Amino acid sequence: MEMQKYTHNTFEKKQQHGGRKEGSKNHDISTWSVEAQQKRQRKRDADKMRQRRKKADKDATLANVSVKDSQGEQFNSSFNVFAAQRDTSLNGSSTSSAHPTNHQQLSFSTLSAAPTHFHDPTLFDTGSSDVFPYATPPYSPPDPNFFSEHPLHPSNVTNLAFASQNDDDLEPLQPLSSMSPLRVTTPLDSQDSPSELRPESPSCPPEDSSLQSAPVDPSMSSTLYPTQHGAKAFTQSSLTAPTSTDFTMWQGKEYCPNAQVLMWPGGVKTKGPWCPDSRRKPHNLASHDLKYVSAVARAAELPAEGPYYTCWAYDPLEDDVELARRITRSLGQRKVVHLTNNPPDPVTAKLQWTDTSFHSNFGLALDREYEAIEAKQRTRNASTNKKLNVNHRMTIPEFTSMLDNDKEVHAILDAPVVQVSLPSWVKLADDGHSGYFRDVPLDKYRRSIPKDVQGTQSWFLIHMGRFHTFPHHDSNGLCTLIRILHGCKCWVYLRNPDIDDCQDREALQKALEAYGATDVQFKEGLVRFVIYCQPGDLLIQGPGVYHEVYTPIPTASAGGHFYTVDTMHLTEMTLWYSLGVHDCDTNHNHPSVTLTMIGMINGLRSNPRNDYPRKALAALCRIILRPLDYFATLYDDPDLLLKRQNERFEWETEEQTAARIPRMDDHNIAINNARLLARAFDLRMSHKLTADDLEPDFVLEGGLQDPGELIDIASIKPQLNLRTERPQHPIESLKAREISPREDE
Repeated sequence: MEMQKYTHNTFEKKQQHGGRKEGSKNHDISTWSVEAQQKRQRKRDADKMRQRRKKADKDATLANVSVKDSQGEQFNSSFNVFAAQRDTSLNGSSTSSAHPTNHQQLSFSTLSAAPTHFHDPTLFDTGSSDVFPYATPPYSPPDPNFFSEHPLHPSNVTNLAFASQNDDDLEPLQPLSSMSPLRVTTPLDSQDSPSELRPESPSCPPEDSSLQSAPVDPSMSSTLYPTQHGAKAFTQSSLTAPTSTDFTMWQGKEYCPNAQVLMWPGGVKTKGPWCPDSRRKPHNLASHDLKYVSAVARAAELPAEGPYYTCWAYDPLEDDVELARRITRSLGQRKVVHLTNNPPDPVTAKLQWTDTSFHSNFGLALDREYEAIEAKQRTRNASTNKKLNVNHRMTIPEFTSMLDNDKEVHAILDAPVVQVSLPSWVKLADDGHSGYFRDVPLDKYRRSIPKDVQGTQSWFLIHMGRFHTFPHHDSNGLCTLIRILHGCKCWVYLRNPDIDDCQDREALQKALEAYGATDVQFKEGLVRFVIYCQPGDLLIQGPGVYHEVYTPIPTASAGGHFYTVDTMHLTEMTLWYSLGVHDCDTNHNHPSVTLTMIGMINGLRSNPRNDYPRKALAALCRIILRPLDYFATLYDDPDLLLKRQNERFEWETEEQTAARIPRMDDHNIAINNARLLARAFDLRMSHKLTADDLEPDFVLEGGLQDPGELIDIASIKPQLNLRTERPQHPIESLKAREISPREDE
């Protein structure tokens, strides 16, 4: 008799001799053939032996306690209490950091799972003691698979040969010695420095070079941060290994074994896009994405401090106002801000890849269907659709059930979370959302904040590994902050050098088209630099910044959008371009942007800040005065409809009431404020649409990276937000010369 068997790589049925009929599900072992029973018993015996060896290895690790001599040498284990007591008594010395007392040693052994700042860093030896690999912080999940318990297999480190097809398409890049290993976040009040654990790259110099010599106890730092990809990157053994970072491991095992290995700048290894075809064994259904990501990995460079990138370490003692100003000034100069060593998010330690964990940590509904993208379908549709196509909807349990299935590559986009989780400085950098609260209501009917405004505050993304997001910019000219809660992302920024020289909108449109944001083809001539964003990092990017992101392993990330006055000249350019050419941005549009701009300009009076860049302030005024130059339709204000309904006379028709009350009072005040600022500081708002126009473009003059000189508005602040006579209708004209939209190919 024969029975059916499914192979590992495909679902093709193969025949194998056994004791059951073909297609049956006979679990009665007594009816099996002798050969089948013997084969089953051999497999069971092998499994038992494998479990015994695994348990023996674990017990050996726990029992690996050795004590060096008493001449000030370091302990290899923090659990040998009696050895510590013996050495201390023989030397007759007092308690010191090199020889803890019995009580100190016992305290460390029982509490070593706690973060470093729970202990006095002077009590313990800073030597190269072995790290207890199963030490778990008190906030860590009980799931042992959350931490890496197995070192990398030698074949995963040294063998860089590609085992599958398309070998000619991928040329492994040589590892760079300057690449840093995975970052360890030092506690805020710890005196230890992460410099020995993670050598700073030239693109991100330490704030204080003196900190580089501070000793670090690896046995304590290893308990601070769980590994997100299966490699024990924070242990002492990893520090002696090559500096390349391995993202081919996930939850203690090789992720997607049949996928090709890609080498990135800095010696970083990832698995490439892979989706096997069940009908053709060697065929990769994601071959297009694989070739594209391979080209990106070859072309990308490590970031360097300069006019387009800045990096510094988070300082917990820095005032939030100063930090927010540093960030917004950099964003206004078109720089990407990379903020490192941020306080770890508690979710990072607690999160597990289960539906119940996503619900308990983020309040996500388990029975709700969320918008999701499927990688293969997205790639097929991107060449024909101008907007990102949402292929299907799926629940969180459906998503988590596919994590170990290499035939599925999905991403859940913009899942709303119940709890807003943002860094503390955002409230001072965000002039949009705070504009709703900064001043007393300027209209008694202003009672609501649009839902999409709340949605920009915090959003949540879940990606399976091997998912690539093609070049795009975020919608509505918003600034974006992103942080990784679990996993890693290869965040690639694109820059077209021709944009720096553009002096008219026609040339600007041509330069922006070079990004290829409406298709999925690799574009030459662009400068790319990659940031490996991991837990502890925070990326902040300004409006209209084109980027593409590769997710090598399953990753959960959170972030938010915000407006700041410092970047309004970039927001103006992005809104103008998106309206004219129907550019490709993210999948969510925020229709209440016009209402947010009203709150921003009305909030200037109550903001303690007085100095603003000239270009940015002029751009904000122009958007208020000429909204139809940037928005296809104006926001349908529900509070305005309520006001018209309540103040409508019995003899009036709806059209008559709308003509009598065209806008809310706060909208009228915003128009007055924009006109006042434009007159008081001679703000130019002209567009230079073609090279033949004589008047310069107020945004492009001097380059997009120049926000203009700072002007002090303190002198006119008392005149802002005055309830004067209702202004005339603002300039809402579309008759200005426009660049014709590009033709669809």
